[in-house]
Amino acid sequence: MTLPAASQPADAYAQLKSEFGSMTAASFQGRMAEYVASGTPIVAGTDDFFPELFTAMEVPFYFVVRQGLELAFHVGKGPEAVDGYNELGGSSSLCSLQKAAAYLLMKGRLPKPSAIVMTSTSCDGQTAVNEMMANYAPWSDVPKMSFDASFEKDEASMEYLGKQWMRFIPLVEKATGRKFDLDRLKEVCEESNRQTRLLFDFQELRRAVPSPVRAEWGFLAYMAARWSGCGRPLATAWLQRLFDTTERRVRDGKGIDGVEEKIRYAWFDILPCWSDQLFPRLERELGAVNLMDLYGYSAPWPVIDTSTLETIFTSFAKRFLIGNPMTRQIFALSTVYGGDAVHIAKNFKCDAILMPSHVGHKDGAASHRVVHDLFREIGVPFLVVGCDVFDERYMTSDVVFNKIEAFFDTSGLRR
Repeated sequence: MTLPAASQPADAYAQLKSEFGSMTAASFQGRMAEYVASGTPIVAGTDDFFPELFTAMEVPFYFVVRQGLELAFHVGKGPEAVDGYNELGGSSSLCSLQKAAAYLLMKGRLPKPSAIVMTSTSCDGQTAVNEMMANYAPWSDVPKMSFDASFEKDEASMEYLGKQWMRFIPLVEKATGRKFDLDRLKEVCEESNRQTRLLFDFQELRRAVPSPVRAEWGFLAYMAARWSGCGRPLATAWLQRLFDTTERRVRDGKGIDGVEEKIRYAWFDILPCWSDQLFPRLERELGAVNLMDLYGYSAPWPVIDTSTLETIFTSFAKRFLIGNPMTRQIFALSTVYGGDAVHIAKNFKCDAILMPSHVGHKDGAASHRVVHDLFREIGVPFLVVGCDVFDERYMTSDVVFNKIEAFFDTSGLRR
């Protein structure tokens, strides 16, 4: 997502954002062009199932959907990729991000991997991209493994998925020439545990009134722990500094610099690529502060049990099924989806919940009525805004702003 250019709330956060940029540039994703140029073996996946494994083995990896962000939307070429996909006759049911990733694949713009790992998810669009990867002719010689995630969230389901994933280790060793070391994986997992504890501790600070930081910092913290520095001490130290800096602001009773907090709300979906056009305007004109989004919601992350290889991979499965954003909420009963939204509303003292209803999240949209009824019971205003969180052409940020403004007015929240 495009993040607001203005650092917030003080110089310490500007430094943290600069350090985050440097950390991301040094990550597997940030160095992908270098790996391609040097012929370094790369693994492609369809989600961040177990980044700890790749950190431990020092095997560069990327997940295909994120490429739609990095190589299309983040560089201003998202609409071009979406239109290109449509012109190639692709399915209209995919969301814009999936379309961008699929277009990059079909046009040969994704790095050719040495191995591919795929797992079923809540996202039908991702399942379609999985099929495209599996049948993409230029990658026909690439070894692939596809795994089945259970809809159930009991212990047996976690063990089932974990045991499947363990079968990928010999394949990635053979494909990349890197050797697996269990002791090294345990070290990385312990570091990852420290990172996820800091994610939760930082999230607890964000419950303060007034809100000490913008919601973007929840997403940045998630990226640091899962995408940019999973299992690496550098990312842990960064998360600790983020926590310490924010804790001082909470202790001093400071809110977001330059914002008079009047309305507290949660954006219950992915932060849009056009965040920098919407959220600062809501703050500036309405005093409305976004407290939370799906990728900033870090409470459910399970601890990795490092006792044995099997317990480690069972823990990875738990993280994927009950911790990973979207998979947690959508690959589940509506009560989980609605329950998380209600939990956020209550614990973060939200005045309202905004449900963006991203056009690609049809599974989530099916639960809107259930969630609406839950919020009517607890007396918290609830708004569904149909938009595309990636491609603003579907509904501009101005239109979304106007809908939210009218909602705050009619709900009696604007004051």
